[in-house]
Amino acid sequence: MLVGVFANAGIGGANDYHEDASLDRWDEIIRANVTGVYVTMNTAYPYLKAAKSDITHAVVTSSVLARFGVPGQSAYVASKTALLGLVRSWAVEWGNDGILVNAVCPGWVETDMARDSIQRMADAQGMTYEQCHAQQCAFLPTGRMSQPEDVADFVAWLMSSEQRGITGQGLDLNNGSWMS
Repeated sequence: MLVGVFANAGIGGANDYHEDASLDRWDEIIRANVTGVYVTMNTAYPYLKAAKSDITHAVVTSSVLARFGVPGQSAYVASKTALLGLVRSWAVEWGNDGILVNAVCPGWVETDMARDSIQRMADAQGMTYEQCHAQQCAFLPTGRMSQPEDVADFVAWLMSSEQRGITGQGLDLNNGSWMS
């Protein structure tokens, strides 16, 4: 029997600091991306621990942006970087209970969130969406963005019975936008 939890919720977008705190998205982004994952994982922990399985899996979605800074995205970058710290801590804390904890760090994925971000970039640069999308793909060694199915397949393997030894890692799935 396979047992696991996948905390895949999150929000993105700019959070530029504003003197008018009601316009600053820091709290909203941190609450969704860090606190939401923290609560989900800690709620799942007793069930994972009690599972009648040799190994259970806990996976969170971080981001390639946890690897480098991006102007105007400080809350998002900080939130996704925080998840890597949580994953390392949980891997150590929960390892004796047979729970493997990892993060997936996708780059561009063809989703509504990516489309919104590319559109904002295009607008800021006076480009069309198509031009900006092509520009972003040109930065990638593979020349393409991931499809949601690419990420889903990777997570399915990461949470499978075949994966029995990877824990505490941020695993990059980003078409080469970050290579460590």
